[in-house]
Amino acid sequence: MYVAILVVGFLLLAVYASVSISAGVYVKAFCRAKSSSKVVALTFDDGPDPVWTPKVIEVLRKYDVKATFFCIGEKVDRNSQLVKQLIAEGHLIGNHTYYHTSFFPLLSREKMVAELQKCDEAIKNAIGEQVTLFRPPFGVTNPTIAASVRKLGYKVVGWSIRSFDTVKSEREVVLSRILKKAHAGGVILMHDNLENSDWLVEQVIVSLHSQGYEIKRLDELFEI
Repeated sequence: MYVAILVVGFLLLAVYASVSISAGVYVKAFCRAKSSSKVVALTFDDGPDPVWTPKVIEVLRKYDVKATFFCIGEKVDRNSQLVKQLIAEGHLIGNHTYYHTSFFPLLSREKMVAELQKCDEAIKNAIGEQVTLFRPPFGVTNPTIAASVRKLGYKVVGWSIRSFDTVKSEREVVLSRILKKAHAGGVILMHDNLENSDWLVEQVIVSLHSQGYEIKRLDELFEI
């Protein structure tokens, strides 16, 4: 019985270590800045999307807010002009794998590195620059991802405020969830490929500004 309890405990710990990027068990990730000031960063995953990313860009431009976009390589190849526009407007780009499949954490190191490099290449072809930021799909980490990150020299980025905007909820519920979790040094995770992405980011910006928050770009928040 004692051995069984130990095994279950070990398995639970291993699962927690993999799915909690902020735990820092396998990789050290930028999830929350050490700051006493009311400052946060906005980040977006799973774009660029030909419909919703331009709308998000328009909102960010309206409020002069800079954000970080973690892009999927195959979408970059299909929407390279959008990626160029993101850079031209002062936003940051990061690697979010080429295919973004649920099987990514299960790949061998060789296949994982190859996919990450393929995403890097797609982004570089679009903007002429090598990216150094990486966010693993679903925030999952493990020893293979850690080894791949070390080999490619990425800075890994997580989050401290998860919107869960991909879960079917009323948009007001998602907004409330973000605002309730807002804190100094926070990194907010949203998506720029969803219906109402533009509405959500505008409401987040307006609400945070009304609460006295400053919104900085990720590299400025962490001074990296």
